[in-house]
Amino acid sequence: MKLKFFVVLIASSLLTEGLAFNAETELIIDELIENYFMRYNRIPGLGVSVVRNGTVLMSKGYGMKNVTAGLPSDGNTLFAIGSITKSFVAILVVRTLNELYPDRGSAILDIPLAELIPDTVNFTLSDRYRAEHTTFRDILTHRTCLSNGGVHLILGSLPSASEYAYRSRYLPEICEFRNGFEYNNHMLSLAGETIAAIAGTTLQDLVTDFANELGMENTTYVDFDGSYESSPDMSQPYVLRDDVLVEFDIFQIRKVHMALGAGGILSTANDMAKYMNFHLNLGLVDGRQIVPANVMNWLYTVGYPFDFRGGRTDEIGSIVYGDLGTAQGLFSTLYDGWNIIHHGGYWPPYHCDMRLFQATRIGVFICANGPGVIFNFPTHEITAYSIFELIRGSTKSIEQILSSKVNLGKPFVEHQFAYGHRTNRAPTVLHHKQIRTTVEPEDVLGVYGHPYDGDVTIRYDPETNNTALQVFFSDWAYGRLEQVPGFNTTFSIEWQTSFNDHFYSYPFPIPSFWVDFGVVDTALFRGGEFDLYDEFEYVKNATLDTFPPIPWPPTSCGPETLHH
Repeated sequence: MKLKFFVVLIASSLLTEGLAFNAETELIIDELIENYFMRYNRIPGLGVSVVRNGTVLMSKGYGMKNVTAGLPSDGNTLFAIGSITKSFVAILVVRTLNELYPDRGSAILDIPLAELIPDTVNFTLSDRYRAEHTTFRDILTHRTCLSNGGVHLILGSLPSASEYAYRSRYLPEICEFRNGFEYNNHMLSLAGETIAAIAGTTLQDLVTDFANELGMENTTYVDFDGSYESSPDMSQPYVLRDDVLVEFDIFQIRKVHMALGAGGILSTANDMAKYMNFHLNLGLVDGRQIVPANVMNWLYTVGYPFDFRGGRTDEIGSIVYGDLGTAQGLFSTLYDGWNIIHHGGYWPPYHCDMRLFQATRIGVFICANGPGVIFNFPTHEITAYSIFELIRGSTKSIEQILSSKVNLGKPFVEHQFAYGHRTNRAPTVLHHKQIRTTVEPEDVLGVYGHPYDGDVTIRYDPETNNTALQVFFSDWAYGRLEQVPGFNTTFSIEWQTSFNDHFYSYPFPIPSFWVDFGVVDTALFRGGEFDLYDEFEYVKNATLDTFPPIPWPPTSCGPETLHH
């Protein structure tokens, strides 16, 4: 009954107010967000901004940025915006390339990186053809068809952005170059580091300078030292543990420092309102053309089209929706005849969404500080479309959206949550497959390496006076090894950090993890219980020093799979 009453309330308001945005319209949006989106998804705190025609219609916080301290969210509350960061990287790419090569036009996006990067940058990819032909458009539209990597982001197992970029050369092929879509955090991080090198600066400085130009006063990035944590505006993230809302260890947020270009920006509702207006005004900010309008349009051109057949609501078949393809650091989507440019962001447990309705110059940004990925009705997407219908004055599609339980966000889920969801078991170095039947601790101690997931150390656990083994991936992820009964070479991991907090942000069972030493000089890392994880093979004494700097022979014309 409440939903029906709410729909009638919206319709009656629109009949009387038309396109006007007033206090009553904002109250209806408040009702939608607080009593539906937040309540049904148990969201502790939220930042929301809505813009139209260059005007900020609303920018505010809902709920709490810190439940324990009783601190409410507001327009200046900081959230991790996750993969929305990729759209920032795309802007930095097109802007820098246009400034350096003003006569090339958008064709500069199709010039191989190998021809653009300075000689000081050691750039290559897993086969010679890709190394010589990959362009910024290939990377920004996710069509390199290289693996998204394995578990390095979850484990925090790479120490720096430079090493993360370097290891992109070992990512194996998933599909034919430019003939498939593989959402790739690793490649977007590489794009950020590469454009910074071309500009002769750092990605951190590029992001900071760009945010300052837009007047995004509170926007910053996640850094290793965690200085952002001291900001009074930083929201405390939360997860549901045993169905109870609890604080997420904010220390874990810092893992993304190695992949700033993929998802490391922190921002606020107020700042994201400025960012959306920057897009909708085609680069114009307070009378200044920060990026030329024609260059802004480079961003929105689909570089990899999907096999679009559309989707319809279950109950009312007139709303056709679905992703048309990938633009530069963005997605292009059709919704009820409107072309939408958008990107979501998920860095656990923050979940965000930005939608730009270009034809009507309406933008909607929504970002939550927990409890993790939101699948339940109404999703970010449904909520954003509901707000869009309110703002543009429609009386038809609101009821269709609110009465339908279709999860319009499903394509986003498939694209975003790909950490480790595809694995490749190509050996990291040549080694003999000698089978081990029992494990003596001194036989397995040492450093084990993986070409793109980093290094892992098997050592004695100091907390047990060196009587038990410990696996160490990073400061964020290490744990004691406990032998699994009935399995002589398999050990379960009892995490000694808050690593499992990451998984409480998913609506799936918490996975168990094991290390198997069944093959001599190999540590096989296994994750189970749900489909996001598989097996990752680490080889003893295989580190960056032992991997070939160029992972293909001089006579190669590629593509090839890494077998060294």
